[in-house]
Amino acid sequence: MIIEPFLSGYIDIIEKILKGIRITKVRVLGVEISINNSTGSIDERIKKIEVAKQNLMEGLSAIKELETEAENNKKEVRKALLQIESLKANKDNLEEELQSIKKVISSDVTAFKKIAGIPSEKQKKKDRYLGFVSGVIASILASIVVTLVVIVYNNWANIIQIFSK
Repeated sequence: MIIEPFLSGYIDIIEKILKGIRITKVRVLGVEISINNSTGSIDERIKKIEVAKQNLMEGLSAIKELETEAENNKKEVRKALLQIESLKANKDNLEEELQSIKKVISSDVTAFKKIAGIPSEKQKKKDRYLGFVSGVIASILASIVVTLVVIVYNNWANIIQIFSK
C-alpha cells in the first residue's frame, strides 16, 4: 500500500535518532536522556585536528606554489609577447631593407648592362630594325652597282670613243 513506504521511512529516521541518544539515568517519574557526543577520547580528537591542520598547511603551500608558477607563467608570456613585437618590427625593417637591396641590385644590373654595352630589349628591337633597313638599302645599292657595271660593260666601246675624242 501507499502507507508502507512512509511508515518504513519514519521508522528509519527514529532509529537513527535513537542511535545518537544514550540513556544515562532512569528516574521514577521520567527518563533522563543525553545526546551521545563522544566519538573518541580527547587525544584522538587532537590527533585528528593536527592531521587536519597538516593537510591545511600542505594545501596552502600547494596554493602558494601554484600562485608562484602562475606568476612565472605570466612573466614568460609577457616576455614572449615582447619578443613577438620585436620580431614583427625586425621583420618590417628587414622587408624594407630587402626592397632597397632589390632596387640597388636592379640599378646595378642596369648600370652594368650600360657599361658592358649589353643592349636592352628596346635597343635590341631598334638594332634589328636598323639592320633590316640597312640590309635592304645595301641590297638595292648592290643591285644598282651590278646594273651599272653591266651597262658599262655592254657600252664599253661607246664610252671609250666618247673619251678618246
